[in-house]
Amino acid sequence: MKRKKTFWKIENKENQISGRISKNYDQSIFNCYSWDLHLRNLGWKSYLWKNTLHNNELSYVKTYVKFYPFKIGVVWIPGGIIGEKENIHSLKNSICSELNIQNCYLRIRCSIEDGIDEEINFLKNKWNKPLINLNSNLTMLLNIEDNLDIIYSRFSRNWKRSIKKSINNKITYKKINNHYEIAKIYQQMRKFKSLKHNEVFTKEIIKSIIDSFGENIIIYGAFNSYNKLLAIRGAIINREKALDIFAASTEEGKALSVSNSLFFKLIEECKTKNCILYDLNGIDPYKNEGVFLFKKGTGARIINTIGEFESSTNQFLTFFINFFIFIKRYI
Repeated sequence: MKRKKTFWKIENKENQISGRISKNYDQSIFNCYSWDLHLRNLGWKSYLWKNTLHNNELSYVKTYVKFYPFKIGVVWIPGGIIGEKENIHSLKNSICSELNIQNCYLRIRCSIEDGIDEEINFLKNKWNKPLINLNSNLTMLLNIEDNLDIIYSRFSRNWKRSIKKSINNKITYKKINNHYEIAKIYQQMRKFKSLKHNEVFTKEIIKSIIDSFGENIIIYGAFNSYNKLLAIRGAIINREKALDIFAASTEEGKALSVSNSLFFKLIEECKTKNCILYDLNGIDPYKNEGVFLFKKGTGARIINTIGEFESSTNQFLTFFINFFIFIKRYI
């Protein structure tokens, strides 16, 4: 059957996705205006694209683009597709035409759970799995709709032991939003865990996220009896879902097991914001077993998404982008 020709056009109402699409619970936080503000601070330009077929609105895509010399464009689509997903084949050509790009590389991240049909659809439309992923395809979702006692009862034995340890050590918790203090905790964690520079948030990125999300971000700090900051944890609130965004601890905080009770405090605050789900934002059981076991101890459910796909006008550009990601991640 011959495929119907579809068109992607830039939607002028960039700050919102209107109509029934905007009410779709699956709309990702990475499509919201606050995320626009954050990525603009990092040098990306945002565009909202609408796909039309005989003037019927079928789907939307929020893209973030960086422009380079020789009419090269790198396009990042972290929020996936909203609406009809069968029209993805023409997106690359539409972007090149509308933005006057000659060589274009696109990468999309899809949070669809176990979507074999959607995965086949991407492959049929000449999108490929990338050589090097930016993120793991696995994440974990914690149901926080129940009362705190029930949530606590689902924690592992080690989790409960750690929370009791924090109580015995008189750990206290306070909201914080000072990006300097948060960055210090990340740098201390980087040193004692021997992490690479790109494995922790920089001061500039922390400030950008806090400024962009404002009252929709919650960050708590854990303090000892001398009011010394030992650890931080933060989440972004998007409708009825919280997304884990900040998590760092000092060596002393790790020794006192404050991260568990700090997380429980953050859940309590998220519930006051009417959240019913907490997205633990990525796991890698093989490369980062410690973080996986920590998150598993909450009783959260493992989610396998279809993950990332890429498309490009130039195979050399595809290789270069993947090689660049490899260098940043592993060297």
